Amino acid sequence: MTALELDAVIADLQRAFPPGLLAPAGAFDAWGTTYLSVDDFERRSRGETWRSLSAAFLEFHHDALFMLDSAAFAAYLPAYLRAVLLERDQLDALPGFLIGALSRRIDDEALRVRFDRRVSALDRAQRAAVAQALEFLASHTDDSQPALRRRWHAALDSYWSTPARET
Repeated sequence: MTALELDAVIADLQRAFPPGLLAPAGAFDAWGTTYLSVDDFERRSRGETWRSLSAAFLEFHHDALFMLDSAAFAAYLPAYLRAVLLERDQLDALPGFLIGALSRRIDDEALRVRFDRRVSALDRAQRAAVAQALEFLASHTDDSQPALRRRWHAALDSYWSTPARET
């Protein structure tokens, strides 16, 4: 991985996703009423920006992405992407959960509908930045991890590399 390419991906995320203060209250009301760590998530992210969330916090809350409502998904997604881009070798569960959250499932209508609702909160520039991050991860995953590389490509192919992300 070249630092120049990675810097460009991070810069595009920063341009596409403004660093406003996160407002986690109610972020789990639509789909995350069973999430056991809501209080910790809200307490530790309140008043932060997506750029200030630590990789350790995001690793601990790796499964939260599936339970966030659309607006919160859009607010927190760049933090998760940034953590995986910069620190994926130190992360355990987060990369796999991020792949899952960014994969549009056509075999399960409920999951497809939820994915479409979450992604609908992203504007064109944000979808393009997510796609670029996925392209980077798919092309820069170590040769010793072919299964992980295939999963990044599958997530990319499920939605992000198609014209659908541009609408």
